[in-house]
Order: sequence, then structure tokens, then C-alpha cells
Amino acid sequence: MIADRGAAVAALVKEVNATMLTLAPVSDTQFGSLVSLSAADFATAQNNIKAKTNPTLRQLEASALLYRLMGDQKYLIEAVRRGDELAAMSATGPTSYTNQDQVDRGIEMTLMICADMLWDSVNATGISGYASLAPYPLAGGSQYAYDSDLCRYARQSNTGNGAHGLYAL
Repeated sequence: MIADRGAAVAALVKEVNATMLTLAPVSDTQFGSLVSLSAADFATAQNNIKAKTNPTLRQLEASALLYRLMGDQKYLIEAVRRGDELAAMSATGPTSYTNQDQVDRGIEMTLMICADMLWDSVNATGISGYASLAPYPLAGGSQYAYDSDLCRYARQSNTGNGAHGLYAL
């Protein structure tokens, strides 16, 4: 794969390595409350959430892919760090389905894709895996836990350990 797509892989390596140094962590606290905003302010807040969250989604997927392709531990560490940032976001906060359905779906799908790519390299202990991916019953999860016909992902908050649930049909 690397031999066939050398230029694309080299470009992705350059992008991910540069982004590791420049991309600030993302968290719910950056977005504040979306309650009682005017329609214009709500739209501005939604665009802000997308603008700050989408680069982290990209970095997570790209890091996971590079780890899978190259086996370099620094990409696994980056993927875990970005995955934990995204998984820690509240399912009822500013990145919830109610407030920002595109970002909510992006977080859920990206975490599922990367958990699938990194399944044999992650566990529940943290540094060697997503600390926040663990099986939980669907009860108590996001009210929008059934995101697609192919997979279900329930983002949970306030579970005591910040854990989120991953499910496959």
C-alpha cells in the first residue's frame, strides 16, 4: 500500500506531524452554553463548533490510519489522545445531536472507524488505548444511540469515568 501510494502517504505523514504540533485540544468548555441564543448567534455557535471539532476528527482518523499503515507508536499515541478528547465531549452538551447534529454524528462515526482500525492496539487502560471506549448497555446512552443501520454508538456522559459505549450489530 505504501509503495503504491507513496506520495499520498508522504503528504499524510507531513500533515499529521505538523498538526500534532499545532492543533489545540478540543473540549466542550470551548463552546459555552447554547441556551437562549438568538437564531443568528446559534448559527454562529454551530459553525464555531464545526470549525474547532472537524480538524480533530481529521487528525484522529489520519493518525489511526498512519499507525495501521506504518506501525509507528507516535501515531497510536496521537490517535488515542484525539480519540479521548472527542469521546470526553458530553452527549448532552454543545456537541450533542440536539445542538449540532453534524458534529455529533462526526464524533460517533470517527470514533467507531478508529476503534475498528485500532482494535488490536487499544484497551481500557489509557496510553495503549482509548480510555473512554468500553462496552456499556444501551440504556442510559444517547437518545440518538441508533445512528445507522450498520452500527450503534451511544455516547454517554456522567458515568463516573467519562466512558462511552461502542456497539456493533
